[in-house]
Amino acid sequence: MLVQHCELDQHRLILPTNITKPLLTNGALVAGYSKQQYRALIDTGAQRTVLSRSVIANEELVRIGHMEFAGLHGPRTHTRYLASIGLWATRVEGGATTHPNNPSELTLFQLETPFEVVDMEDNQNFDLILGFDVLKLFSFSFKHETKQFEITLKP
Repeated sequence: MLVQHCELDQHRLILPTNITKPLLTNGALVAGYSKQQYRALIDTGAQRTVLSRSVIANEELVRIGHMEFAGLHGPRTHTRYLASIGLWATRVEGGATTHPNNPSELTLFQLETPFEVVDMEDNQNFDLILGFDVLKLFSFSFKHETKQFEITLKP
């Protein structure tokens, strides 16, 4: 099981993630791989995952079209991209981490299917917003008294 434990960052749930350009292999799109970490805001109210323009440029994502949708600033036309999304997590087996000498060492869990994402302006607080299109694959728990949350892949 892969688990990520994080704390609130200025009242935001921030998670280390990985974004890459999907690869075309044998006629199928598959997840790319990179060791880059980006800061993702977890937004269970967002229907779509949104990437900052700097992440899109860094990863050289390919535009696949446009769409209009309403966000924080009202309806706007956004550019659509395909992106491979991964989460940096701690692997837990039998209740113990697989890195007992360094429990903070993270493993990249790359989601198999690329996701359609849209662009947003760059900001200093996070690099992307993980929306429900990705978050529905995971389970969450939050401990209000410690301000810590945990995210795990649904079985």
